[in-house]
Amino acid sequence: SILEINISDTSPISLVRPCGLELEGQGANFVFQGQNPKFSWRATALRGSYDMGSEPAAGAGYLDSIFRDFEIRITAMNGQVVYVDHTTLTTYEFSLEKNALSPGGPHRQFKFTVYMRDRWGNLSLPATIEVVNPAPAQPTNLLILSGLGTVSVSFDRPEDLDWAGTLVWVGTQSGYNPDNGTLKYDGPDSFIFLNDTAGATRYVRVALYDSFGKTGLNMSSEYRVIVGVAGESSFIPPAVPTRLYVTSQSSSNA
Repeated sequence: SILEINISDTSPISLVRPCGLELEGQGANFVFQGQNPKFSWRATALRGSYDMGSEPAAGAGYLDSIFRDFEIRITAMNGQVVYVDHTTLTTYEFSLEKNALSPGGPHRQFKFTVYMRDRWGNLSLPATIEVVNPAPAQPTNLLILSGLGTVSVSFDRPEDLDWAGTLVWVGTQSGYNPDNGTLKYDGPDSFIFLNDTAGATRYVRVALYDSFGKTGLNMSSEYRVIVGVAGESSFIPPAVPTRLYVTSQSSSNA
């Protein structure tokens, strides 16, 4: 016997690839600032694509017969797909919260891919861009000074929208490896005091980090500083005053 299957609607042979994918409003600039990059693209149909800004609501018009949604995929730089979502809109915000929950996240550099998906689950060819949020630059106007048993570190607060903190390493030898053993400060300040041994020679390095973590940082050069020592006279109290005497003065009123 012959098995006959009648399907009223059939999936199209091919779907049109979404086009015009970009970081919203940035065109060919693939560097995003802040924590929540937002992407946009042009809605598509079997006969082509709409001009940017003239799209009907997703699923409207002649998309109705096949359109289901858009599939979003986030791919880490090692090739692993770490996040998948679906939307009927032609914009998508990949928030830091979503990013942080993805395997290995948050990712400061990744590939964003969008597919059109029909109601049978078929996918179009992908539209993909690779984006990055660079780590904060080296601190500007960095000043490292010695004080009495202290080392101070100061710099201009960075303009990065997602700057989260400062790392300061202090080593006893030049060329040391900045690691957890030499890390002396991790916090939100741009003016920092560190206690240390008076007279000791130290080597200081500084880096800034943001919401995307503490890897790939732009570390400062190594700064040599000698921790301040107080002069001996600083510890000698003033002498007791001598030759004290009391005088008296009388006055009369006319």
